[in-house]
Amino acid sequence: MRSIILGWTHRGYTPEQIVQSYPSVSLEEVYGVIAYYLGHRTELDKRFARDHVAFEQARQEQNAQDEGTVADAQRRIQALRTANDAESNVSGKDDSESFSGAIG
Repeated sequence: MRSIILGWTHRGYTPEQIVQSYPSVSLEEVYGVIAYYLGHRTELDKRFARDHVAFEQARQEQNAQDEGTVADAQRRIQALRTANDAESNVSGKDDSESFSGAIG
């Protein structure tokens, strides 16, 4: 229902264009959704606004979690590189020598 309403109200799609975008929905159903929306516009607009705020809040929280996860991964990678560099310095070999020694 929301996609139909947004297509009609915000994108300016005609009911026929909406049916082309959603072939499982009949033209009669699209007109029914539009009629329902017009009869309950204030209520539905408030609901859509609340849903949008909740979605944005959840998206921002997820982005913050993702940034923390990426930062943690970058720290772990750097720690492994530092440990690998320290190990190479102790053994006196660089990575290419360690690698070629492991092969040959």
